[in-house]
Amino acid sequence: MDLFERLVAANEAAKRGDYQHALSEFLWFHNHVLEEDEAFRGVRLSFVLESWAKLAADYPPAMDALRDVRSRAAARLLGGEADEYALDDFHDVVAIDEQLDQPRSTYDLLLELRASRPGLDMTWGNLAWEVAAKAGDFALAREYVPYPESVLDTLLHVINYDEPAFDSEEERDPDVEGVSTRFGGSAARLLEVLVQTGATREAVRLRSRFLEEIRDPLVRDRIREILAPAV
Repeated sequence: MDLFERLVAANEAAKRGDYQHALSEFLWFHNHVLEEDEAFRGVRLSFVLESWAKLAADYPPAMDALRDVRSRAAARLLGGEADEYALDDFHDVVAIDEQLDQPRSTYDLLLELRASRPGLDMTWGNLAWEVAAKAGDFALAREYVPYPESVLDTLLHVINYDEPAFDSEEERDPDVEGVSTRFGGSAARLLEVLVQTGATREAVRLRSRFLEEIRDPLVRDRIREILAPAV
């Protein structure tokens, strides 16, 4: 059984009510899958956590385990343990809080880290700016993005790399909406940071360039809708 098959099997276990087995599998993925395949880094923080959070809604021990993983990662960050893994720990906290719909908790941790371990947070600028922006702290978010164009370049790379194949709106792959909402949402948030910190002209310029460089016209149109309120 390969790793994708194992993840599918874990989800099937959850669906049939074998909650304990499903939880043990999600814990294994979180703690050990990167030892097997580094390419699962994104899956570990997206599909695995999403499935785990769904299980947690029906199985309280899964919620306890998820919160424990988050708490231990935060404790390591605050305590200065294993700083070589600090980025991974912070990424875990961000992803878990997102699944639990608790963005304010991530922001509070970020502020605590800035106060107790100044400078460490600057190594996570690509994550920290969005944490601050979601909390409405646009000035802090701007500190983490000295080069906003590079952030948009990264988003463009992912959007164009993940470009779906379809010929019409009727054939739209469901993943298209997810990609557009996720990465278009990040772009809109970045433009809002620029506007709220007095860089409206730059935001307008970057918005135009960003839309021009999205290859697929349907994805471009959807993201244009998402960006409309920002600038």
